[in-house]
Amino acid sequence: MYGETENELNESLEAPVRKGEEMARKLIMEMGCGREVAKELTVLTLYDVAILIGMFRCQLILLNVYFAYSWMDG
Repeated sequence: MYGETENELNESLEAPVRKGEEMARKLIMEMGCGREVAKELTVLTLYDVAILIGMFRCQLILLNVYFAYSWMDG
């Protein structure tokens, strides 16, 4: 999903990293958060998104398996 090699992984993560940096910058400049608070909020948000993506992928896999076995049962 994110790439087979380190270069592919770096390329696929470029956009999320940029979004995280942008989010931290906005928290600091527009909302007056301190650097550490902004960093922690950004990391938590990106971590939550990663967990949701992982959970969604697991659900899709489980649904595919379920439907595959349902089809085989006839």
